[in-house]
Amino acid sequence: MKIIFYIYCFLMIQIAAAAPTKIFENYEGLDQTNLINEKSQKIRQCTCSEADECVSEAYPSLKECRKSCKSYLEYFGAKTNDYVECWPSNPAGKDLLISCLKKNIDGFCTTNSSISYIDKPEYNQTAIEEEDESNFEMAKHFKAFHYCAGACLKEKIVACYERKSCGVLIPQNYDIGKPANFCEDLKSTVVSNTFKAYACIAFSQFFG
Repeated sequence: MKIIFYIYCFLMIQIAAAAPTKIFENYEGLDQTNLINEKSQKIRQCTCSEADECVSEAYPSLKECRKSCKSYLEYFGAKTNDYVECWPSNPAGKDLLISCLKKNIDGFCTTNSSISYIDKPEYNQTAIEEEDESNFEMAKHFKAFHYCAGACLKEKIVACYERKSCGVLIPQNYDIGKPANFCEDLKSTVVSNTFKAYACIAFSQFFG
């Protein structure tokens, strides 16, 4: 009986000694998983020079983006290829866009030479919509065309960020495909260009 009792005590001691180690190992595993998950949600923040380069690289594609969105102009007639050409070419627009993003989004990119990390951006956001006081069907088609072209340009800019393995800071409900929604300077340019395009389309309809 004593032998059985000693064996029983020995086993209990071993179990008691092993238990804390097993619990600690489980805790360590959980902690490491959390660290991995947390790290996977971070990305290096683009420097401002990198962010500028991406806009400059993508902006010349705006004309092609507009062509890819020409179906939104069918409301005005069948000459959609001609209608797309009505939008003024504005090479300085890239500088306005770069300024807009930096000015209106605090901390959009980093000017610091040291590496910093931010939460992975969600680029596919719905920008803050403004009340459309106009009930004109024409205005809706112009707006759809403009948003389509902006989304196309955004894809090219974001693709550039991804090639550089960095991201930019995007506040909730901000969409870099619709910067005129939160940038007054850019908005005035968009409105001006739309009026010019409409005059051009009207001329094409009557005299084309």
